[in-house]
Amino acid sequence: MRGCSYMFHVGDLWWQPDTPSHQGVRDTLYKISHDLGVCVVLTDGNNDDVLDLLSHNHTGSLEAPFAVCDGLMYAPRGSVLNIASRKIGFLGGAPSYKNPRFPNSENSTDLEVSLISNKAPLDVLFTHDAPVESTDVLGINPSWGLDSRVRVSRALNATNPSLLFHGHYHKSASLKVGLTSVYGLDRDRLHTPDIRFLDLETLALI
Repeated sequence: MRGCSYMFHVGDLWWQPDTPSHQGVRDTLYKISHDLGVCVVLTDGNNDDVLDLLSHNHTGSLEAPFAVCDGLMYAPRGSVLNIASRKIGFLGGAPSYKNPRFPNSENSTDLEVSLISNKAPLDVLFTHDAPVESTDVLGINPSWGLDSRVRVSRALNATNPSLLFHGHYHKSASLKVGLTSVYGLDRDRLHTPDIRFLDLETLALI
């Protein structure tokens, strides 16, 4: 990943400060930052402690990503990052299939959808959950978690990005929704990480 400036993570970094593995997460982030010169920008997933992430915000604003620790910036739901001429938006959150660790904060809300919708238009949108149009290609139960996927679709339709990336279902899948190319990423892929390289100047995947 040398030559890259940012790594956009689509959620489930397992940012959980009350677990034994948490220091390992921080050590990895530090290594990525200092060895590769890359900043990780996190879109929260249902296995990330959103309230703890937000507690690191000393900027007084949730309009843009902010630093959490060495190597990590958290992108609050509805925030935007401007890089050169590109406008990148974030909408984390998704429901857990069972036994949620963070039941009061894991899902996106209508307010957060409104926040990101008001930032239209976007070039790229990073979400944790998938838009509802991805249900068939992901092969998931259409009724499970429907409200969350509908909220992502509302954000997509309002902001009309060229690209949307999501990762909640751990499946590689792509489709076109209107003018938006939608990509699902698979964190469980065994042999090679499901990483996409994006040229922000052209919005081409390389």
